[in-house]
Amino acid sequence: TRFCYENGFECGEYRTGKVYNTHKERCFLCELAHLKGMPNSLAYYNEHVENPVDCIIYESRLFYVVSELGAIKPGYLMIVPKQHILSVAQFPEGFMSEYHQVCADVETILKGAYGQDKTVVFFEHGSGPSGMTSHPKSIVHAHTHVVVGFQIAPKYLEQVQMKKIEDISEAKEVHYFSYQESAYGDLLVCMDPEVYVQRQYPRQIMAKEYGLAPGQYNWRNVAFSENVAAQLYNIYRYLSSGDETLNERIVTRTEGFVK
Repeated sequence: TRFCYENGFECGEYRTGKVYNTHKERCFLCELAHLKGMPNSLAYYNEHVENPVDCIIYESRLFYVVSELGAIKPGYLMIVPKQHILSVAQFPEGFMSEYHQVCADVETILKGAYGQDKTVVFFEHGSGPSGMTSHPKSIVHAHTHVVVGFQIAPKYLEQVQMKKIEDISEAKEVHYFSYQESAYGDLLVCMDPEVYVQRQYPRQIMAKEYGLAPGQYNWRNVAFSENVAAQLYNIYRYLSSGDETLNERIVTRTEGFVK
């Protein structure tokens, strides 16, 4: 345990025995869902929000999309439900159809901003229904990570024994890690309690593949603010271009960002 923490790895509750009750903590993703208490429109919020990473790019009735915290590369976003739900697997009835819409729209946006030939991947660390976590600063509010131009190599998926499933709700009672290439691709999940997937496993892979310095994978340590600024600009440029790939739904749901 000491070796892991000294070298920047999170061992998790299985090894440390320490758990934290997130129900007692403030949730900044809920604060974003309520525009940090700003009483005006989304366009007003985006103009006045202090930190660019909190800028809301896309908003539907049940979800919003923001930049990834510590975006290791440009084109790295998060899909977040407005309600305080702990994982995609625990979505109430009626959420999944809109969630699939949002995933498809975000894929269109990232491909439009970074190239139609780029792969877009979706992954999530789903929390169990208890809300307990192994790190006091873990984000226990469902959020799907979306990255363009990156894929997790098969050897890393095999390492954590990913298996194809049809319905993510099969994992609603456990911690899990899910991965999907394209909004329309096969859903792979590790939900075996005997296989521990570190919370920042994909980020560690990404950092290794891009040759980053040790510890730079950790969003708590490095903000990568320049990547956030770059992706906000690139996405804005695409959304304001009138490109034929933009459908009416995307235009409507990104209006508050473009303005």
